[in-house]
Amino acid sequence: MKPVFFLQVAQFRFYWSCRKVVENFRFWLRTKNYRFVKGFKSGVSDSRSLSALLSVAKGAFLMALIASVVITAVDPYVSHYLKNLESIKSLGLVMPSSSDYVTFLAAIGSIGGVFIGLYYAAIASVGGAIYAHVPNDLRNLLAQERYGNLYIRLLSFLTVLCLLLIALRLSGLRVNHTAILVVAISAGFGVFAFVRLGQRVFNLFDPTKLSSHIFEELRDALRLVVADGYRWQDPSFQYHAYKQASRTLETLETLVDMTAKEAHLNGAPMVDLIKDTTKFAVFYCLEKRKIPTDSKWFEQVYIHQDWYRTGDHHLSIAIETGTTISPDSKGDRQWLDDRLHKIIDECLKANAAAGRWANVISVIEHVQFYAKILVRAGCIEVGFERIRSVAELMVDALVAAPASGLDSQQTRLKLAVSDSIAALPISFALEVRQRIQALSRRDIVDRLGEIDWYSAASLYRQGFAAYSVEQLEWLAPRLAFEDAIEGEVVTPIWYQADLVMRPESEAFVKSVAVLVDQAGDLYSRLISKLNNDQSRWLAAAFSSRQWEYWNKVERQSLVWTNAWNEVIRERKLTGLPWPEFDINEVNARLVSAKNATIELMAKQICDLAFEERPESLPDYCGQFLLMTGEASLRALISSNSPLFSRLFRNYFYGCLLRFDKLRPANGQGKRFVQQIKIAASALFDLMDISGYALLHSQLHDDDKLWAVVRTTWDDYLKVESSDESRVGWLCALVGVSESGLGRLPRDILRTTWRRLVDQNLDLRFPDDGARSHPWGRRDSKHIKHPSALVRVIAADATMARYDGVDIFVACYLKGLKGADALDIRSKREDLLSDVSSESSNEVGEGESSI
Repeated sequence: MKPVFFLQVAQFRFYWSCRKVVENFRFWLRTKNYRFVKGFKSGVSDSRSLSALLSVAKGAFLMALIASVVITAVDPYVSHYLKNLESIKSLGLVMPSSSDYVTFLAAIGSIGGVFIGLYYAAIASVGGAIYAHVPNDLRNLLAQERYGNLYIRLLSFLTVLCLLLIALRLSGLRVNHTAILVVAISAGFGVFAFVRLGQRVFNLFDPTKLSSHIFEELRDALRLVVADGYRWQDPSFQYHAYKQASRTLETLETLVDMTAKEAHLNGAPMVDLIKDTTKFAVFYCLEKRKIPTDSKWFEQVYIHQDWYRTGDHHLSIAIETGTTISPDSKGDRQWLDDRLHKIIDECLKANAAAGRWANVISVIEHVQFYAKILVRAGCIEVGFERIRSVAELMVDALVAAPASGLDSQQTRLKLAVSDSIAALPISFALEVRQRIQALSRRDIVDRLGEIDWYSAASLYRQGFAAYSVEQLEWLAPRLAFEDAIEGEVVTPIWYQADLVMRPESEAFVKSVAVLVDQAGDLYSRLISKLNNDQSRWLAAAFSSRQWEYWNKVERQSLVWTNAWNEVIRERKLTGLPWPEFDINEVNARLVSAKNATIELMAKQICDLAFEERPESLPDYCGQFLLMTGEASLRALISSNSPLFSRLFRNYFYGCLLRFDKLRPANGQGKRFVQQIKIAASALFDLMDISGYALLHSQLHDDDKLWAVVRTTWDDYLKVESSDESRVGWLCALVGVSESGLGRLPRDILRTTWRRLVDQNLDLRFPDDGARSHPWGRRDSKHIKHPSALVRVIAADATMARYDGVDIFVACYLKGLKGADALDIRSKREDLLSDVSSESSNEVGEGESSI
């Protein structure tokens, strides 16, 4: 509009009224246009969503449609068959009315709809109560709950089937007998299944019940990378499986973290979760041998090179470009194992912190089984590292736990935990023994003969350990090339066997080192952590198991020798870097470790003896006392005076304390005498060892053996101060204990000791022909030795007549001041007489009288 015209018409109100109407109409048009465009876009979007929804449901709907068509098609044949059955005729089978048929199907469809609504209402309640504040990966577990999803799909299928059958009936088709049977049976199962599913909904308040889906996903990922899996050699598929497993493990770790924080979940539910985790770890341990060592399934770790150890080619490129040396990548074969181990450790920490020691014991049992599987798979060092980690973790938890009385339930449980932990290396060592015993060159040759070198998966099926698989992977393309060129494998089987035996021999040497060195170091560290007033009983449990461990490992020496002979037998490739193994040096380390253990047990005797032990706790003090006595006698026989000196004083005072604890306060009669004899058994053991110390001191011409015994007895009896009370008390005790008929308590044990001494004397002084004793009592041997006591004891051709108690009483106790009234019995008088006679006899060249 021109400005002049506008100025003319703008003076009239009619113009503005018309203009207002026009503007309102234009606004109305724009509004309608906007709403139309928006509605159109929304409709397109809704149609796409509907299409997506229909695409999701079309499969299930198509299955229901097919089922309804099939049921309708076969119904004439089924109805005809049913009508001809005599049993059905007697029932008077009639066709239901159309209204009853439709009502029946509608009722079933309505029930299905109600059940679906109820289930999702229950799931919504569970999700709102438990899963509202958890990470998305845990909520996804609820959405992926297998049994509920399967039931809902089946129920939806049944509901749609009923609707389709109604539609077919309304279309003019006749009433369907087959449909009635199928729907009725399906509805019956659906109702009962809904009852069980409703009970299962309450279990969903515990998120650990959903963990089965996690382990299924891990197994699915693992199946992609093991030999013969779908595209198992494709790096892209390997890496995809790794990422899938890594994400699934993150979900499992999140689940464990949440479970550990919830007080009502970190008990039995968490133990069940760890049980499933351990089962998968065992499964993975066995399957991992079937995965190529260079697979992208193993997490890639960068290895950075040393600049001064890098080749000139790489150095020159780095210098010219001003960049760093590109790192190499290496697959971490333990990435999945390590993450599973952390999950198990978290469970142990949570239960130990809450004082649920029974759950801890259950988890330790799973760890023990897992360690055995690792040994069977050849991962011995990894298996021991798993044991070490768990043991140190739990010992730290035991030390940090609040102290409680010896007779409390908590103390008994903590002692059971300590015993379970201390037993882990024992079961581990027994499993290693079985593996070493199974080491056979013949077996390796047989398995090599089964390999088809043309098949990439063949070598992974033979059960070789990972270290052998790596060697075979290097060998496989070379042998396949030979077969392709020559028509057969030219490399002899002995060459292949030597290539495999070399890593087997290295693993064998490492296994022995783990058993002898690393296990001993582990026990020492754990006992040192527990070596305090509050944990001495726990430390005693470890010492007891350590002694058992060394006795079991010591008996594997022959197994190791045979296995090493199997390794080096028929070995031809001497140019390979074969490991060295010296069984004598290993046995020397074993003896040293065993001696250190018995010394520690001897030191613990007095600490344990001063505490009043309830019957609910093991008698570690008595066990250590007996073991120390045995070790003291063997130290005497082997003339190990340093070890005997370190053991005897603790053994001496331990026997005295045991006597004080067992002796009756007062009394009389036969019962009192019997109790005195039982209490005195420890002192008779002590006198037996003391007497043998005198004998072996003269036998080995080692004064230190007898010196430590005499000094200890003298200090106790206070001979220098002329205090005769203890001497008289000891003499009276000997007299009372040996009075009457029958054997003394523990006589069988001391008889065993006498046999050990006799066997050693027989080896030292072999029989050169029996001759009659001068007094005509026994057959005796002619012994050449400077000591009259040795000649008397060793002269008997059969078992020695005198034991250590006889030697101690006759040669030491009888000579003390205050022992004049001691009745040393006729046998001990004979001993003194025999020694005196031998001393007066003329000795041979180089001999001297005692």
